[in-house]
Amino acid sequence: MQFRRRWGWLCVVAELLLAATSPAWSQSLPAAPSKAVSVDPPLSITVYDDVTTIAVHGVPNVYVSGVIDSGSHARLQALMGSGKVPGGSNIYLNSPGGDLAAGIALGRLFRKGEMVVEIGRPFVHGQKEDPFLPAEICVSACAYAYFGGLYRFAPRGDRQFGIHQFYMSDTHVGDVGAIQQVSAQVVSYLEEMEVNPNVFSVASFAARDEVVWLTGAQMLQAGLANNGKLKLTAIYKLIQGTPYLVLDQQTYDGEHKITFTCGGSVVELTSYYIVGSERAKEIVSRGTRGYFEVDRQPELAEEQDAATAVNLSVVADRVVPLSFLGNIRGSASIGSWLNDLNGTHRYGFTIELDPVRGNVSDYYKNCVTMAPPSPPR
Repeated sequence: MQFRRRWGWLCVVAELLLAATSPAWSQSLPAAPSKAVSVDPPLSITVYDDVTTIAVHGVPNVYVSGVIDSGSHARLQALMGSGKVPGGSNIYLNSPGGDLAAGIALGRLFRKGEMVVEIGRPFVHGQKEDPFLPAEICVSACAYAYFGGLYRFAPRGDRQFGIHQFYMSDTHVGDVGAIQQVSAQVVSYLEEMEVNPNVFSVASFAARDEVVWLTGAQMLQAGLANNGKLKLTAIYKLIQGTPYLVLDQQTYDGEHKITFTCGGSVVELTSYYIVGSERAKEIVSRGTRGYFEVDRQPELAEEQDAATAVNLSVVADRVVPLSFLGNIRGSASIGSWLNDLNGTHRYGFTIELDPVRGNVSDYYKNCVTMAPPSPPR
């Protein structure tokens, strides 16, 4: 059964390869000539876990730079085992590639540790960026390592992400069995990481000396990057006959949740910014003005008792007319935020509603059905 499932994926990839010149997704990803790469240093792993870094990020920043070699994952595994690189650490990749199997092994370690991954190099506060340094890149085997991140940020600025076909050593050229074996391993890994296998087909169509460079927008569209947010879920329940809707999203900085509870002609709107007990208390102690946002515009602002710390969460609660929920159906996003005393920082989150628009619309219709009829005029 396992063999059939893997072979099924290979057939899917073969179909993708045959159709790769026609789908819009592949048309938006033209192959570009690979940059000339000089002799690069072997992979180094540098951990920034000073007081300032931990205070700002809560976890170490780990910089993985250079060519990925066969011992790369063993070095990272040792650092993880010692506690030097704890789960949830920020991983910054800057690599021209290297050993494919080692890149995949690194990716599995990233996923095991639920790491936050993006492209970048160390930055020292107050130090001017050197304009002569080459752009940060993640190419080839590095791309497969990147896919292992639970939370994957798309490249920004001049940072670049590229994929190209893997290839066998000269002694294995034409070895169909070996090629099928490696192909199965790559597809299996992408499936394991829940990454769109189209990336494999597009890479396979690039020539051996070409790289397919992807923009941040393309990576987000294809699901290769998630910018720190996992898939949004919508849970609908009936509690003692009352419709109840929960929008829930796991993110790199905590869990974001908004609930809607119908009550006649009104709806109770409650947000939960789940960041841990101590962090929640700290945020509430600093917050002076709380508000919800619809399409990133402030709504339902309160100056006093805008939010409370409950267990692991910063909680904000409002009672709104049923029409407010009706307006949400056509909105792009809803958020919940708390400003600090000076208004220079805010704490909270925004949920993009497009993936759950149908759920919100169905919920509104059920609330309308259960609302009492309007009194005659």
